[in-house]
Amino acid sequence: MRHSINHAGMGNIVAESVTAGALIGPLTGDTTGTHYGPVATDSLTIDGVLIPAPPPNTSAELLAQTGLTGVSAWRLDQVISTGNVASFGDTATTLATIGSPTMGHPLAATSGGVVRGMYFDAATTKGLSVAGLDPAATSFIAGARIAFVSDPGGSTHFAFGRVKGGVTNLGWGVRITDAGDIVPFIGDAAGTDFSFTLAAAALTLTSPPVEVIVQLDRSGAQPILRARYSRNGRTLGSGSVTCTALGTLTQAGQEFGFGSLPNGLPAYNAGTWAQWGFYASGVQAEGAAKAQTVSQGLGWEA
Repeated sequence: MRHSINHAGMGNIVAESVTAGALIGPLTGDTTGTHYGPVATDSLTIDGVLIPAPPPNTSAELLAQTGLTGVSAWRLDQVISTGNVASFGDTATTLATIGSPTMGHPLAATSGGVVRGMYFDAATTKGLSVAGLDPAATSFIAGARIAFVSDPGGSTHFAFGRVKGGVTNLGWGVRITDAGDIVPFIGDAAGTDFSFTLAAAALTLTSPPVEVIVQLDRSGAQPILRARYSRNGRTLGSGSVTCTALGTLTQAGQEFGFGSLPNGLPAYNAGTWAQWGFYASGVQAEGAAKAQTVSQGLGWEA
């Protein structure tokens, strides 16, 4: 706010400009009216409390944040009814709902607010998928904001990835155990598979969502599967496994998506939740620091 007051016939009542800061000092405090210090300028904080980074709204925003092109990305928090979910990325990959997942399901964030997304509220009949996005024998990177809401059956619950029904670890993805362990996995058509526990008991039932980045980097002598997870702009952990002799991931019957996949013959159970996610492949997904820089660009970690 800036005013210069000079009324004719009254002289200069105020001879210089007046700013909001000059009147009341720095704009500080919280929604209760209590003023106690400068408000943090970080866009991921309110009154100094870290909050989840908002998902990008457009392909241009996603490109600016990640540097990736040919990206498929989906805002599950904007879906209001069962049907197709179009990609807002620069690659037009559409996911179709399986059954009738719960739309707009709220979860508490650690900041005290809520975030909304799609909740796959049954063991084997709720999901969101497409029979596409096959990385074959190339590198790829993908990520999503996910949570574990209920245990409708089984010991493992699928968060996101591309899998084949009834075959452990064929394809790739992130699964959650009953104990809340976050487990990235990958397996090729020949039955060579790898997995590791990224975090133990980090995503227990109804705990606040986390963001998980998964990268398969084939640029070295052997492929490396890397993963990172974070919450409210802070890195919570990372891990990797060398995937010796990993071949092509292509296999008939695989589906990419969230929840109980594939449709009709799920590899793992659901009970999971997601707000949004993305996928990109090719040489752009390579490099030991790529997962970290993409996560940082999205505001998932500092």
